[in-house]
Amino acid sequence: MPGQPRPDGHEIDRRALDLRIAGATYAAIAEQVPGIGSRAAAHKAVTRAIDHLGHTGETAELGVILARLDEMHAAVWPEAKEGKAVPVGLVLKLDKQRAHVLAALDRTRTRTHDDAPATQKAVDDIGQRIEDYLAGFAVGRDATAAADRA
Repeated sequence: MPGQPRPDGHEIDRRALDLRIAGATYAAIAEQVPGIGSRAAAHKAVTRAIDHLGHTGETAELGVILARLDEMHAAVWPEAKEGKAVPVGLVLKLDKQRAHVLAALDRTRTRTHDDAPATQKAVDDIGQRIEDYLAGFAVGRDATAAADRA
């Protein structure tokens, strides 16, 4: 647009990454971000932004997933801190998913699978603790409902 400064490359890349994290396709990013004219250019912009954050190559898509999980976590965290059951359950599920993504990132970065069983056990343990915690909420809700009916 005449009279407006053109965003620099880092700003374009960041806008592209923000849209990708929000679930936009590369075609949609190309349409919405000035300075990106094709799906391929959108992909390159997102990749550059992810590289800037420290994720490269095979870890790039995992980096996007991790960023999405972090944004969802931030959105529900205030209500979870208040102890509301549904947001607490969502935070715990997001944490479990985040643990899986971090384990996948670790395996991708190290390229060794010697410690994969230990990492998987740690993720499974976290998952079991989350399921136990959520089951406690279900029991508490059932007891409250029974008391209300009595």
